[in-house]
Amino acid sequence: MVRSRLVPLLLMMLPLLAGCQKDLIYEDFSDVKEVRLSYTTPMTVQYETDIDSLLWLLYDDGGHCVRTLLMDHRQRQFFDRNDLPDGRYTLVCIANATSRSLIDNSTLTLDSLALRAATRRDDGTYGNVDDLFWSMQPFTMEEGHHTVELPLADIHCHLHVRLWWHGVPETDGDYTLRLYGVPLSYSAGQQGLVIGGLPHPELTDSLGEHRIEVEPYNFIISGEFVTMRWTDDHVPCLQLWCGDEPATPLIDLYKVFSEWHWSPDRTLAQDYWLNIEVRLDGSVDVSVGGRGRIVDWQDGGIIGN
Repeated sequence: MVRSRLVPLLLMMLPLLAGCQKDLIYEDFSDVKEVRLSYTTPMTVQYETDIDSLLWLLYDDGGHCVRTLLMDHRQRQFFDRNDLPDGRYTLVCIANATSRSLIDNSTLTLDSLALRAATRRDDGTYGNVDDLFWSMQPFTMEEGHHTVELPLADIHCHLHVRLWWHGVPETDGDYTLRLYGVPLSYSAGQQGLVIGGLPHPELTDSLGEHRIEVEPYNFIISGEFVTMRWTDDHVPCLQLWCGDEPATPLIDLYKVFSEWHWSPDRTLAQDYWLNIEVRLDGSVDVSVGGRGRIVDWQDGGIIGN
């Protein structure tokens, strides 16, 4: 079995994307010495323009990495079959990884393959990550079987925040939106939840704080977070800061999701929208998608000072 010496270098230079599963498709090209690769995306979401790059990692039956291939989505996806005997393999695909993501395959083993946020700042907080996709599927390579198709799973989360004040805000300075308790990494060689028939990578227990800088315009702030996927057990808290001081109370998004019966564990594409009104007394009124208020908050969703 030949192992590519370029694997560690490629994985140091490259980031990631994550996964999904369905039946493999085989075609008979008995005189062709290559394995043709293809991918699909969930039918419920339009991703035609969202897949930019694809990293393919091929592992043998013992879980050792024997091939890597980094391709632009416009290129024909394949790897050479020479020096690869027939047998059982596992194929992993990570899409849209850039310098904002880190693929750790340093041991060249499937069990240790990891995908992490690579946007950590000096203060320990994180910036936005990539729009990652992922897939992993075992298959049998046999003479005459030369095409493998993998469905990609969406493994990133978007949170859109629109915040405005009633009156002139008392705070003035540099504003940041902050998310607390955000998932930071996957065990990219391990299958976790299956959502809508698509396997997703297993999340680790690593959590962190994400921050984005925002600027008011006519007393309105808009911002968008891009993070790893959330789970039912890990829905972050949100807060606006001005400089070194909080400008709103801490908002527990778990209450938002519970009220609307939103389950990240059952959501193929996590794309959430949140509206926040800051009242003159400093309390906030939160609504999600214009569909109502949050339970257990006074006066239709007001959070105290």
